[in-house]
Amino acid sequence: MGKSTLCYGVALALAQAGKEVSIEDLDPQQSVSGWIDFERDGLTEIGGEVVCIDTRPAIDDQSVLNAIKEADVIVMPSTPSPADLTAGKATADVIRSHKRRNAKTIVVLNMMRKRTFFSDHAREVVGQLGIKPAHTTVPERQGIQRMVLDGWKGMNLDTRAEFLRLSIELLSL
Repeated sequence: MGKSTLCYGVALALAQAGKEVSIEDLDPQQSVSGWIDFERDGLTEIGGEVVCIDTRPAIDDQSVLNAIKEADVIVMPSTPSPADLTAGKATADVIRSHKRRNAKTIVVLNMMRKRTFFSDHAREVVGQLGIKPAHTTVPERQGIQRMVLDGWKGMNLDTRAEFLRLSIELLSL
């Protein structure tokens, strides 16, 4: 699961929790735009109370930098792999230099497998980036893959619970 899937899952969970949510899809692949069914998903097309932005994969792109400058909360997804966590340092540096002073930044560890060396030490490595790791992690799960086809109803109960926990955590920052 990457940034687009995380963006969509969080948006769905926030909508289920009663928030008015819209998604702005800045990624040239337009994955999230293809997954959304506004009526089924309970999302608004423009200007929700919460706007989730799926950015391009290039941290130095001007649209990404503009999104960072405007955001209240910046969510940085990462797998627990050493390569992703090491690459995260450059991303964290760019976020720090472009975000508003009061904006919050958090790393969400995804594709987590329990009891692996990398998963066990990922939070410690994220802490070294100078960005808070989320308490909620998102494991590998088939329900996430079905979400892109069927929205909230495509997720199993465990996956729904994880996205709801993560959404509550993000709102409480």
